[in-house]
Amino acid sequence: MPETFTYTFDTPTYKGSSTVNTGLFINNEWVDPVDGDLIEYVIISLNTTATGEVITKVAGGSKADVDKAVEAAKKAYKTIWGLKTPGKARGQLLFKLADLIEKELDEFAALESLNAGKVYAKAKFADIGGAISVFRYYAGWADKIQGKTIEVRSWSLEEATLQS
Repeated sequence: MPETFTYTFDTPTYKGSSTVNTGLFINNEWVDPVDGDLIEYVIISLNTTATGEVITKVAGGSKADVDKAVEAAKKAYKTIWGLKTPGKARGQLLFKLADLIEKELDEFAALESLNAGKVYAKAKFADIGGAISVFRYYAGWADKIQGKTIEVRSWSLEEATLQS
């Protein structure tokens, strides 16, 4: 069973503790990496002193972990997801996810600020707020079957391909 990591925030923008799993989430459960690989996590946040101190270690996924995750996803798609879950249910799940993230918006923003070294307000309104908007956007489309394709200018795709 993977360990958890708890970080206590004591900043003007957010005060509280947050606990996160440090393992891999595969087949609906937290697991340790197959090869035991761990990645050191260093504080880089603007809100704390960036000392280079390792604050925790998180699981590093290897090829074996990816293969395990892909097999679990294929099985889920064939048995409980895929065509067995109608668009309306998928949309409801995406709306629920957006609501859950929004409920803990301040904590997610504090974690993102710690993770990426961003200013808290930018993490809150741009990153986490943007993620909530994306989930709600796609939740609204989950049960819409239009039978239409949105055309794009062909030159833009060709130009992007040539520049890659």
